[in-house]
Amino acid sequence: MRSIFGRVNFNKKKINYSLIEASSDAILSENCMKSEAVSSCVAFIQVNLPNHSAEKIFENSKFIVLSDCRIDNRSELNAELGIQDQSVTDQEIALYAYLKWGTECGNYLLGDFVIVIWDKNKEQLFCLRDHFGVVPLYYYNKDGVFVFGTEIKSILKQKEFAFSIDQQYVVDTISMVKSEKFRTNFKEIKRVPPGHYLVIDKTNIELVEYWRLEEQKKLQLPDEEIVKRFKELLFSAVSCRIDHDKIIGSELSGGLDSSTITAIASVFINVKTFSHLLADKSINKIFPYKDERDFVNRLVDYSSISDKFSIISGLCGLVKAIEINLDQLKYITQQNFNVFSDQLYVKAQFDEVSVLLSGYGGDEIVSSKASSFIDELLVKKDLNSIIIELKKLDLKWFVYSKLFIKYTLKVYFPLGIKFIQKIISRKPEWKRKFKYLAFNDTLAKQMKLNKRYCQSYEKSEFTSNQLKCIENISHSHVSQRLEYCYHTAKSYGIEYRYPLLDIKLIEFYLSMPSHLKNSNERGRFAIRKAIEGIVPKKIQWREDKSGSTIPTVYSRFLKDKEYIGDIIKRSKKNLRVLKYLDIDKLERWYECMIDIDNSGRPLYPSAFYNNLKLILFIEKYPEYFEE
Repeated sequence: MRSIFGRVNFNKKKINYSLIEASSDAILSENCMKSEAVSSCVAFIQVNLPNHSAEKIFENSKFIVLSDCRIDNRSELNAELGIQDQSVTDQEIALYAYLKWGTECGNYLLGDFVIVIWDKNKEQLFCLRDHFGVVPLYYYNKDGVFVFGTEIKSILKQKEFAFSIDQQYVVDTISMVKSEKFRTNFKEIKRVPPGHYLVIDKTNIELVEYWRLEEQKKLQLPDEEIVKRFKELLFSAVSCRIDHDKIIGSELSGGLDSSTITAIASVFINVKTFSHLLADKSINKIFPYKDERDFVNRLVDYSSISDKFSIISGLCGLVKAIEINLDQLKYITQQNFNVFSDQLYVKAQFDEVSVLLSGYGGDEIVSSKASSFIDELLVKKDLNSIIIELKKLDLKWFVYSKLFIKYTLKVYFPLGIKFIQKIISRKPEWKRKFKYLAFNDTLAKQMKLNKRYCQSYEKSEFTSNQLKCIENISHSHVSQRLEYCYHTAKSYGIEYRYPLLDIKLIEFYLSMPSHLKNSNERGRFAIRKAIEGIVPKKIQWREDKSGSTIPTVYSRFLKDKEYIGDIIKRSKKNLRVLKYLDIDKLERWYECMIDIDNSGRPLYPSAFYNNLKLILFIEKYPEYFEE
């Protein structure tokens, strides 16, 4: 795991080395190993974190290669590329792949990576980002100067350029809309989207999508064989992300995904688990009133895991966590999981964990609840097959009759059914939440926030399980979460790895017949069958998921409630803040947030925290905002 930075002056102006040093210092930390390749018009920096692979920038007479990459299919690539030396670095493998397959080399690499290759003869730069966007890559391109880096703060150190806030990104942030994948906090800095490569020389820049997840051909195999192969791929996805020479940790929430990853990892290594739990004094008193400790303890005991750690986030309040994160990243995040996982990272760092396994991404595909097979038959208007499926469920006659009538109406009178459902259904939660948002009305109208908000949350028509899963995994919120967690965890010397985002595993899951994804209206069926005997039955077949992902966030809010009230009050005089927020409305929202009892819950807390985060960012970096 490492940070990279580079600058190429295609305009042939001489590099200001003091600016390069400033960017280098921004990504350096204690005990890091730095390598560089600098000439009159080109500068590349690579910084390796302690306890991670110590690869230097690779350079020969024709190429310079720098990267933050982990390649999972090294053996396959070595065989295909004719590489005999098994000690060859991932950077060199990436170069060999580029020499053989050119700009399409990303289609042959599996893993998490950003790879940058400078062709000295062509004076051309090739930048490649991994399929799902675990490792970020940002760039600035203007007037013959191209600057790139895996961290925005290194680009911001190029002080000869002016950087200003991207207003659309800010409005999206306070309204909980996830911005487009190319957009960042700053107008002048863009990101290479996941599954893309960028090629630039002195005359042209080209951004190309080299990979996107596609529908897969349905498998024609016995169910038992399919589940067996799925289980093998599941184990392989975990094992290939485990380095036996490193201390491995796992985020264990008690849910199906994290329990699966942790249990499988424990087969191969002594894994340390880290779980967000409520303080004992908060249970049944402070929202969310309970946590997942029973399931966490059940899994830990079942897998004989000795190193179990509970994170109750008692060391600092909510404001301090936000301030630390803003200082680490130098930009505003649109999600908060990484921000409020700070105490978990502190504990993992203290225990010298360098790799943290996560079950994130499972909900989107390989452990998705999945609509039933009958939903797909409804799309096809195949009533005969629906009747056959209903008969397989061995239902009582009155239940069968009810479902038969329901599905018959949906096949022959779909518009009428939709109209009735629209009349009797409650307003979607996302529409109800909109009224709480404390945005400045003038700016909201100017930016057409209402329209953008609705477009962001409206669901597309169901067509198939495959297409729904592909839509879910391709949404901006996924690559955002991966990117934010990458940055924050790296600040503590920790690398995230996501076995349930393994491409081979995902493509295999998509190719499975729908009845293995949702059987008898029971979602997550395939992964439940695959982990039989691996996790306790109470976890394998659980249908609920109680509490919050990080259940202590509201406790931290209450700890800081007076401090937060003061921040809101002083914002009434800050013109930069008032451009974006209606502080009177935010103050009323704040009062509702602190005035709940055991039967209630805070109102849209994640959006409130984003508003608070914006205020603190404006106070810390006012120079990026016009009054």
